Amino acid sequence: MLLDELLKELEFKLDFPFTTKSLERIIIALNTTNDFWEIVDYSDEPLPLVAEVLKLLEKKELLKISSNIKLTKKGKNTFAALGSFSWKNIKCQTCQGRTISIRHYKKLLDKFADIQKDRPSPKIEYDQGYITPESLFAKIAFADAKGDLRNKNILILGDDDLLSIALGLTKLPFNITVLEIDSRLIDFISTTSAKYNLSIEVHQKDLSEPLQKELLNRFDTFFTDPSETIAAFNAFIGRGVSSLKKNGGSGYFGLTHREASLYKWSKLQHFILEMNAVITDIIYNFQDYVNWGYEKDMRAFQLSPIKTIPQNNWYRSCLYRIETLPRFKGFNLPLLNHDLFNDSESSTT
Repeated sequence: MLLDELLKELEFKLDFPFTTKSLERIIIALNTTNDFWEIVDYSDEPLPLVAEVLKLLEKKELLKISSNIKLTKKGKNTFAALGSFSWKNIKCQTCQGRTISIRHYKKLLDKFADIQKDRPSPKIEYDQGYITPESLFAKIAFADAKGDLRNKNILILGDDDLLSIALGLTKLPFNITVLEIDSRLIDFISTTSAKYNLSIEVHQKDLSEPLQKELLNRFDTFFTDPSETIAAFNAFIGRGVSSLKKNGGSGYFGLTHREASLYKWSKLQHFILEMNAVITDIIYNFQDYVNWGYEKDMRAFQLSPIKTIPQNNWYRSCLYRIETLPRFKGFNLPLLNHDLFNDSESSTT
């Protein structure tokens, strides 16, 4: 079959594994839209893979790339025979597929949206990006429903999203501590915390370095959204687990398919199990990201066959919740010689 042939050719170009199922999803997306960013979004495959597939299909005259991306007549006939179909939006329009309502947080969401208007813009050198206020408060609502916020000690490892401010507005946690490398975000969070009496504790921290002793086994719940490399998983999630109280706790983080193949998902899930923690929930495409503003500097822009800036949100991550079991052990070793931001699947740096 053609998909098997494509698979063999692509295996020599990419150093992470994928299957014909991945190719099918990309073809379905091609039958749905001619916008590159939407093809990545709909296919839900790593962006470098999508770019290589499009390049190969053009070489085989199954695809034409000009001002947009279109299957040729040959391509349509070929893939029609494979039984391909177009993508349909079937997610719940009330909760946007998140399984949680944020109607009780409407006033706080509006207040947060106003506060965050003056936030620092994302920096590519830190692989920064932030989720929409709706995604943020849906995460808060979900964590509250799980019993992970009220009167709890919260640790946030990296706070591009300004989760600390949103949580502070709810008055649910007992205390909130933030570890952040970017001095601009530290200043913004500290100033906002003082203005609105949110009592957020903020520390400058490079998470390639271990947590200091006073942060270990201190918190009930951690939140983080690391860059999607194995080294970053170890640094952010491993240190998050290390920070949890010895009698147990929970952690939340996002993980995409845009920069993380199923191979990488498997690696992360093994890492979680090896720490003696368990994955309790994965909610598909829970978090929608606002476009960064530095799109032209991203590897994704260089890989895109058409040099256009995305017009709509296209980068989404699944929400993970994990919980520790008795005798869990986090990861708190130094990672000073590792690149936390880049690997072969990365595209937003």
